[in-house]
Amino acid sequence: MNHSGRLLPEELEILDPPPVPSMVDWAPRELILPKKETRLSGPFSFEWAPWMRDLCNWFCDPLVREITLLGPLQFGKTLFMSVCLAYAIRFMPMPTMLVMADRQSLNKRMKRLRALFEANPFLMAQIDGDIRNLNVGEATELKDLLLVLAWVTSETALAESPEGIEFCDEVALWPMTVQNSEMSPLDHLRGRQETYAPVRKMVKVSSARETGDLADEEYESADRCEFWVPCHKCSYWHIPRWHDKEQPGSYAVLDREKDGSWLSLKEYASEDHVRYHCPSCGVVWSDYARGANLQKGIWLPAGVTAGRAGKIEGVVKPSAYKSARVRCLMVHPKLRAIRKMSVDWVRGQLMLKTGQIGGLKNFLNNQEAQPWRDTTADTDAQKLLTHRADYRSAEIATGKPVPWGIQGITIQIDVHDNWFRYLVMGWGWQYESWVIEVGQIETTDTREVESFEPLRPLIVKPWLSADGTWMLPSAVTIDCGYRPEPVKDFCRACRPVVYRGNMIPVLGAARRMNRTYAKVAVDVVLTRYDLNTLELKDRLWRHLFEAQTPGPGYMHLPADLPGYAISELCSEQKIVKARYPVWVQKKEGRDNHTWDAAYHGVFAAVLIGVGTMPPLPQEPTPKPAPAPPTAAPATQRKIRTHYD
Repeated sequence: MNHSGRLLPEELEILDPPPVPSMVDWAPRELILPKKETRLSGPFSFEWAPWMRDLCNWFCDPLVREITLLGPLQFGKTLFMSVCLAYAIRFMPMPTMLVMADRQSLNKRMKRLRALFEANPFLMAQIDGDIRNLNVGEATELKDLLLVLAWVTSETALAESPEGIEFCDEVALWPMTVQNSEMSPLDHLRGRQETYAPVRKMVKVSSARETGDLADEEYESADRCEFWVPCHKCSYWHIPRWHDKEQPGSYAVLDREKDGSWLSLKEYASEDHVRYHCPSCGVVWSDYARGANLQKGIWLPAGVTAGRAGKIEGVVKPSAYKSARVRCLMVHPKLRAIRKMSVDWVRGQLMLKTGQIGGLKNFLNNQEAQPWRDTTADTDAQKLLTHRADYRSAEIATGKPVPWGIQGITIQIDVHDNWFRYLVMGWGWQYESWVIEVGQIETTDTREVESFEPLRPLIVKPWLSADGTWMLPSAVTIDCGYRPEPVKDFCRACRPVVYRGNMIPVLGAARRMNRTYAKVAVDVVLTRYDLNTLELKDRLWRHLFEAQTPGPGYMHLPADLPGYAISELCSEQKIVKARYPVWVQKKEGRDNHTWDAAYHGVFAAVLIGVGTMPPLPQEPTPKPAPAPPTAAPATQRKIRTHYD
């Protein structure tokens, strides 16, 4: 109080503070999005993300403790977190922490945070106008609170200091447990909020990944809200899905050829061949109509629906734990066109025909925010027998041409004590394949490199194609898990005589991998390839047991395939163990040598670029075969793949 007896303005503000605005009112009025990091630069607006309004209200709701948001890549998840963080710094003065999946992700996020601070004077005022005061890995002392920026395995994230508000990014990439503990990292972070239990907030955002990961668990354990929108013509409320197999003429509808096959990706990219149809009246939504309908949308928890005219059917119970899934068709048409989504969808369907799930998994994860659900897979011998074709390995061995359609040949070798299992495979357009020969080569003790010499005639043998030309093996893989040193020595010795030097030691990786393979330099000459066994065995299973019609992704077997090879191809099954899929032997000790060689063959096909092979014309009339070639000397040309 001053000497006049009147209260100063700052003293009046303490006694009678101004009301705190809601985030929905405050953000469009005060928050500026930086030009550096977003194409929506300038004053924030809910016009481009109408689904975000209710989520902002949840954050301001004193009863809500946690929010989990699953959404596609580049869709607004980070924007939502940034708006909440800016609001918390402005109006919720308590210790706050942002936790990323790893150090690299945090460094990338810092660029966006710095840009956000620099675009908003009220944020710069918190760090005395100097962006260098924003720390990584340790607390930044703002004027009204402490802000911690860390990654999940860092000492800062694993500390015990209290936090009131926590923002957790890309939770699906987090480890399931804290190091040297059985506790979930999210449970550890919740423990740090005990001091602020009555007012604590936790926001978790992530792209979808796998069923059972942390992000999926958090979403399923909350109220699982979906966004409902009305049709502008019939007022039918529904969730804007991409596809529903029960209603093929509704939601996103794509044109096809008369025979039911897909059009080219270029045609779908034109937008003339994909439309969104109301699942009730069938009217086609224009981009303008979809954008307008999204503005009227509402979030409803699982078990609650919206009837015609928006009547809520069911009871919406208050919940302290909210979760929401953002789907691709909820994005504003100006930000993501439906034609872009259709190209990703068709690409996934085309890849699935060749035995690859990567495209479909990518669409479900990064467009529909759906976790990939791995299921069990059995290897049924009866299905395998239907793959027997009318060619015979014995006839090919005596000089008869390999089946028409083969454009590349790979050889796979599995090493044992004193013998080798070998598998010769032919590959064609869109991963259609043929088992040419399966056999066994006897030798001496494979601990000695000299015992590998009986393999030399096989790895340089030419094969007669159906058009009368000769083909050399494009790649030879040999398993180095059992006898690593002799295998490496043999590969070095054989590189000069194998076609283009493609003599490749391989090893099934013991850990989970995100890529098909990883290259490990053995020395300046030799590279070992560590293989993603789950992905490659899944692809092999689809070639042999899921594909039942000859064509793309189908594996043909010779009519005289040995019984032991059929047994070994059915030796493993996929089970789900501790939330993760894994291939295991059906019976302990059962031979699986041909199965292992076959999935190595799938890897070899990827490596030599089978996916880029063109379709062949109609089978020509056989011509007299010229003299067989010899293997070309090794070249220094690097093996090129689409992973390099």
